[in-house]
Amino acid sequence: MTEYFLLIIIIFVLAAAIIFLVYVRHQRVLNDTRKMYELQIEEIKKRQEQQLYDRTFDLKLLAKSLREKKDELEKINVIVKSINSEMNFVGFLNTILDQSKVIKGLERARVLVYDKDNDVFKYKVAKGWDMEQLKSIEMSPAEVEDLFIRDSEEIYQDIFLVKKLVQHSDQLPSPRSMVVLRVKVKEIVEGYLFFDNMQSDEAFDEHDKQLLHNLKEHIISAFLKTKILEELKKLNEAKNEFLGVVAHDLRNPLGNIANFAKLLLMDIEMDSLDLTNAKKMLDRINQSSKNLVEIVGGLLNLSAIESGKITLNLKKEKVDSILSECEEVHKNAAQNKNIQLIIEKNKSLPEIAVDKLRIMEVFDNLISNGIKYSHSGGRVRIYCEANAKEVITHVEDTGQGLTEEDLQSIFSKFTRLSSKPTAGESSTGLGLSIVKKIVEIHGGRVWVQSTKNVGSTFSFSIPIENNSAQAV
Repeated sequence: MTEYFLLIIIIFVLAAAIIFLVYVRHQRVLNDTRKMYELQIEEIKKRQEQQLYDRTFDLKLLAKSLREKKDELEKINVIVKSINSEMNFVGFLNTILDQSKVIKGLERARVLVYDKDNDVFKYKVAKGWDMEQLKSIEMSPAEVEDLFIRDSEEIYQDIFLVKKLVQHSDQLPSPRSMVVLRVKVKEIVEGYLFFDNMQSDEAFDEHDKQLLHNLKEHIISAFLKTKILEELKKLNEAKNEFLGVVAHDLRNPLGNIANFAKLLLMDIEMDSLDLTNAKKMLDRINQSSKNLVEIVGGLLNLSAIESGKITLNLKKEKVDSILSECEEVHKNAAQNKNIQLIIEKNKSLPEIAVDKLRIMEVFDNLISNGIKYSHSGGRVRIYCEANAKEVITHVEDTGQGLTEEDLQSIFSKFTRLSSKPTAGESSTGLGLSIVKKIVEIHGGRVWVQSTKNVGSTFSFSIPIENNSAQAV
C-alpha cells in the first residue's frame, strides 16, 4: 500500500514537473513570439515613421518647388506685361534688358538689330556697356554667325551657350560667359540678345537657361510687334513728308502756269497784248510745264521701279559707246556754264549687259548733277575702270561738295541738300534715288565720296557677268 501510494506521488511529481516544463517552454515561446512581434511592430513603426518623414520631406520639397514655380511665373508674368505694354521699339528693347536682371548670372546685356537697308547688324541698346563704343560696330549676318553662333551649344532652339568667346572689338572686353537669344522668324534673323557675365566661366545655371526658354516666344513676339510698329510709323512719316514735298514741288510750277496764263488772258481781254511780254510769259509757262513733266515723270519712273513693273531689256553694250552719247547730250550744257566736261574713254573695258535706256538715265542724272551744282570754271570728269567682276564708273566734279548730313540721305527721295544749283536750274530731288534703284536692279551698287567746298565723286558698278540683274 505504501509503495503504491509512493508510486502515485512519484507519478504526480513527474506529471507536475512535465506540466511545469511544458508551461515554462510555452511561456518562453510566448515571450519569444511577443518579442518577435514587438520587434516587427517596432520595425513597422520605424518604417512608417521614415515613410512619413520622407513624404513630409517630399511635400516640403514639392511645396518649395511650387513656390519657386509660382515666383517664376509671377516674374515671367511681370516681364511679359512690361514688354507687351511697350509700343516703341527702342523702349521695348530697354524694357527687356531692364527686366533681364532676374537672370542670376547676368551682369551686362546688349541687343543687335538687323538693318535691312544696309544688310548689317548694329547695336541698338545696351546695359552695362558703353553704347557710344557699341554704336561704331557693324557686322554682316555671316560675321555674327561666325563670331557667336558657329562654335556655341544650342541649349534650346535659338538659345545658345557661347563656349568659345572671341573678342570682336579692340575697344570692348570679352565676357567670360554668354548666353545668346536669336530672334529668328521664318528663317530670317531679325536680331540677337546677348546676356553677358564678365567674371565667371559658369555664370548661367539651368534656372537661368530655363527662364530664357520660357520667355523666348514672348520676347520674339514683342520684338516683331514693336519693330513693325516702328517701321509703320516711319513709313507714315515718310508718306506725309512725301506728300508734302510733292505738293510743294508741284505748287510752284502750277502756280506759275496759272498766274501767267491769267495775265495773258487779261492782256487779251483788255486788248493790250504785248507780243514781247507775252513771249516771256509763254516761256515761263513752257518752263514750268517742263518742270511739272519732269517731276511727274520722275515720280512715275520711281514708282514703276519700286513696284516691280519694269522689265530690263538686257543687251551687251560697249561702255565707250555709252560715254560718246553722254558727251553729245551734255557738252552744250557744260559749255553754256563754262564747265570743262572731260570724258575719258577706255577701249579695253569689257562689254556690260545693261538696259541701255535705263543705264543712260543713270549717266544723265549723274553728269547733269555734276554740271548743275558746279560753278563756272569748274570741271566734270567721267572715267571708268574694271576689275574681275565689275565695271565701275566715276563721275567726279569740282562743285560745292556735300556735308555729312547730306551723305546720310543722299539717295533718298526728295532729298534737300545743302548744295544748290549754281545757275538757278530746277531739281526734283528724285534723280539720285532713281539712279540707285536702276543700278541695283542691274545687280550693281552706287556710292559717293565728297568733301564740302571741294567736290564730289559719284560711283556706280555694273557686273560684267550680269547674272544678278533683276528682270523686274
